[in-house]
Amino acid sequence: RRLEVEVADDTTFSGLRFPALEELRLSGEAVEISDLLSLLAAAPRLTSLEINGDAAVNAPLGVSPRTSALCPHGVSLRTALHSLAICSDAVTPQTLDLLLSISPNLTELIVEQSDQLPSGVVLGLLAARGPWDRLSDLQLLSQASFAVLDPEDELVDALCSAIDVCPALARKFCRCLLGFCALSLFCMFFIF
Repeated sequence: RRLEVEVADDTTFSGLRFPALEELRLSGEAVEISDLLSLLAAAPRLTSLEINGDAAVNAPLGVSPRTSALCPHGVSLRTALHSLAICSDAVTPQTLDLLLSISPNLTELIVEQSDQLPSGVVLGLLAARGPWDRLSDLQLLSQASFAVLDPEDELVDALCSAIDVCPALARKFCRCLLGFCALSLFCMFFIF
């Protein structure tokens, strides 16, 4: 049900099927997968994919779920992915876009420390691929995460666009905002 791989390339998985695999962790710079769609098609029950430590996991350029040889007659590949975590500089925006396009049931998306996937890009891809009815956990951590945001910042616009297509996140955001407002009123009451 679980597999953690620290050394692999496309030939490692060639011709193999993983019908019971639910969790896959690809870690380290010795992982170089260029045909991610084939790997995903071989693991139809995969619910959790984690890409760490500069693992280079990508899809061939110009390949989409509909143009892949794995998807004859225009039938789209869909994954069972619920959780996707990326902590690798070697994953491209095109690969994240492909993963989002074939994973409509995501409940958790984590992108950390990726120069190729800054928060604005991830939020833009989420907004473009929405709606995300089940996405309730979004964690984006980059150098920009520690900066104070200006309300006119493009990142704020991207966040608002992503929240618009993620109802569960919108509810969490509203609860958080209401909690912050209640705390502020409570503090003001006791200060004055």
